[in-house]
Amino acid sequence: VAAGTPIDAAVRSLAASAEVFEVAVRGPVRGRVVISGNEIRSTGLLAPGETRDVLGSVLPEYLAHCGISVVDVTLLEDTATGFRDVLTRTQDVDVIIVVGATGGGAADQLRATLAGLDAETVVGRMRMRPGGSQITAALPDGTVVLGLPGNPLAAVGTAMLTAPAIVDALTGRTVRPSRIGLLSNAAEARSSTPRIVPVTADGTRWRADSQVRT
Repeated sequence: VAAGTPIDAAVRSLAASAEVFEVAVRGPVRGRVVISGNEIRSTGLLAPGETRDVLGSVLPEYLAHCGISVVDVTLLEDTATGFRDVLTRTQDVDVIIVVGATGGGAADQLRATLAGLDAETVVGRMRMRPGGSQITAALPDGTVVLGLPGNPLAAVGTAMLTAPAIVDALTGRTVRPSRIGLLSNAAEARSSTPRIVPVTADGTRWRADSQVRT
């Protein structure tokens, strides 16, 4: 079994047949999801200006598909102290996934807090939409921080794009080849800026959902 091979049922069976009971592995990659914003509520009635947390229950499923096992989901208010506290609580995780606070506005504390913690920015922004405000940084202790936009569609799309690359880097696993297909409605999705859009099978081609929004 070559280095970088995921340990699946076939590898475990092969190891058992060869009387191999211990192997050196990297992982699993453990993650903490932090959903930021004073206006986000997970329980109770919404007050004017508040909105429901729609990502806390589904984002761990998408991250699991990418190879990240989420240990907990936390709601966080937009305060510098709160961000510092959550970004220094890294003992039980390898990746902290922060939703929101990536834009750089007055209430967006993530970038300033990362700078204050001497984090190394790996990806500062990306020329794409949605998800251009994303950030990937490494804290001094090696913990990776993935900052996702607060828009739910942007958060999921950015996670599916960037999280697998983070897991590849942390585990040294063999990079999975990209799936490439032809769009039957490419003109509807075409843009001067690279886009992330959901697609569905359309016969032998894919069809982009260019109308989907938040």
